[in-house]
Amino acid sequence: MLRTLALLRREHGLTLEALRPVAAWFTRIDDEDEERDEAWERRLWVLDGRVLFEEPAGGSAQVSRATLIDLGELSEELGRQWDVMRRRDPATYGKVTRNRYVMHNAWVVAGTRIPTELIRHFAEDGYDEAAILREYPDLTPADVNAALEHERTLLSSAA
Repeated sequence: MLRTLALLRREHGLTLEALRPVAAWFTRIDDEDEERDEAWERRLWVLDGRVLFEEPAGGSAQVSRATLIDLGELSEELGRQWDVMRRRDPATYGKVTRNRYVMHNAWVVAGTRIPTELIRHFAEDGYDEAAILREYPDLTPADVNAALEHERTLLSSAA
């Protein structure tokens, strides 16, 4: 919903006032599960600074001035963008890192938000590498080994 509103604002120059009915429509369908999937098959039109939920009825001249927004196509594009953003850089495989803005500066598997301490707890509870990978399918065997090695190093230096 927010991405759609941002697109309408940025690319079509709609005012916040013009976006209010769209936000209300998204909020209403979000509350009604059976309509949610159907909503993403809808089409909206932008005409003269406002959003229309039905095709403009003023004849072909008005229709040709309106900009069609196909929510299904928009949803698919957002899905593709999300998949690209989620992909880890292979250069991060088998590495651990920490950053004060990620997981409160805890050591994590690089490129994820999975704390190495959590992986150690799984191992201590009897999970083998394959079981940990089933719990976290985005990890690689190198990630699990790096996390466990890092945790061993931390524990040995603390002792």
